[in-house]
Amino acid sequence: MKSTLMISTLFIIMLTACGGGEKSDQSLNEEQPPQQEPSGDQPEQLAMYESDQLTVFETTGWEITDEKLASNRLNVMLNGDKVKAILTVVPNEKSFDEVKQELKTGAGDVEIIQEEDNYLSFQSKRNESIKTEVYLREEHNNVYVFTFMVPVTEYEANKEKIEKLLNNISI
Repeated sequence: MKSTLMISTLFIIMLTACGGGEKSDQSLNEEQPPQQEPSGDQPEQLAMYESDQLTVFETTGWEITDEKLASNRLNVMLNGDKVKAILTVVPNEKSFDEVKQELKTGAGDVEIIQEEDNYLSFQSKRNESIKTEVYLREEHNNVYVFTFMVPVTEYEANKEKIEKLLNNISI
């Protein structure tokens, strides 16, 4: 867990130092179902976190652990037992490629698993290897960076938990 904390801290520093993205009308990940907004036909979902930039609806197994707001940068940290998540909102001053490059550089010795226009997945080359998934989206002159970190050995067991949280984030 010490390595997870180090990686989390590194991402927070990297993400608050960067901003920007490319315009994209695509969803966060082509494989992900679209984000759902509460409708009149469904019972209204309760927000576990709400700001001007994003809303996170209650999701089983997740809790907000911290929020940092500095000038126009927002970081919301969540804990889902073995999974850590950082939801970051920054001004769109840099392209997605620049943001991804800064993340890869800041992460250190990692193996890239998958890289697409608005998605990056890599894992650390440490004894306790951590898989990191980064979803990028641009809306309202902001870049939204959703980062999920989980031990590689726990990824498959927690994949659905990550997807549920992603589907409960509204921009």
